[in-house]
Parts: sequence; C-alpha cells; structure tokens
Amino acid sequence: MDPEMMQEMQGMMPAVIQQMPALLKKVQAASASLPPPRKLSDLTPAERAKLAQLLGTSEQKLKDPPAAPAIEGNK
Repeated sequence: MDPEMMQEMQGMMPAVIQQMPALLKKVQAASASLPPPRKLSDLTPAERAKLAQLLGTSEQKLKDPPAAPAIEGNK
C-alpha cells in the first residue's frame, strides 16, 4: 500500500475510534428487534438443502457457526 495512504489512514484512526461507542449504540438499537439467529436445526429440510446448494457443499457438512461474542451492553 502507498505510504501516504497508510499515513492518512493512521491519522484517521483516533477519530474513528472516538466514534465507535456511538456507532455501537446505533447498531444495537437497529438490531434490537431482530429475532435471534436460527440454528440449522431450526431450518426446514428444504431450507437446509437450499443453504447447502448456495454454499456449494453437502447438507451433511453444514454446521452451526460458533456463537458470536456478546457486544458490551447487549448481553
């Protein structure tokens, strides 16, 4: 990467980090009404088949992803 671009990006980091708490609050508010993520066992056989096809794998190889870490204040 161009050194000037790297320097500009590094210079923006304090402002980005300063905005993170407000951004996290907006994300939490926007996602508060969403249902919890579904597990493979929640899917119908047709949904599992479609998911496997979209991912280019077999249904037998499908696994639930590991649980996402809780965001502070959203536990």
